[in-house]
Amino acid sequence: MDPLTDRALSLFNRARRIAGWRKAVCAIRRCNPALSSMRDFSFPSGYRIYHAGIRTVSLSEICGTLGRSSDFDRRFYPLADHVRDRWISIALARMRDKPVGLVRLYSADHCYLVADGHHRISVARVLGELAIEAEIILVESLRKERTEHLAGHNR
Repeated sequence: MDPLTDRALSLFNRARRIAGWRKAVCAIRRCNPALSSMRDFSFPSGYRIYHAGIRTVSLSEICGTLGRSSDFDRRFYPLADHVRDRWISIALARMRDKPVGLVRLYSADHCYLVADGHHRISVARVLGELAIEAEIILVESLRKERTEHLAGHNR
């Protein structure tokens, strides 16, 4: 095995141990270590979704997922061994300065939900990065627009 692969495997194993410790602490504190899923967030009854462009997003602003809530914890440490191969391949690409693509995030409830890019976010966190480039999909309440529209007519 080459040194970079050894390092990537070591980083993954360390991240899994951290996830295990965090899970144990949450068991004692009676909290849920899993990543919040879409069902934990309230989307407005009337809303529209549109592409808001590409932005650099702080990893601390990413608070949930549209899926995969059992694969990563709230800090994106891997909770499952079955994510290892993909995780290591992304870590290797990052260590070799190869592009890994943008993550896709939905902006809702003042935070971001991951649609695509869980492994990339996890690797970025473990490598000590603070932010990641993302394609942003905005979820916007139509009720807010209607309220603002009506307020404009009352002036």
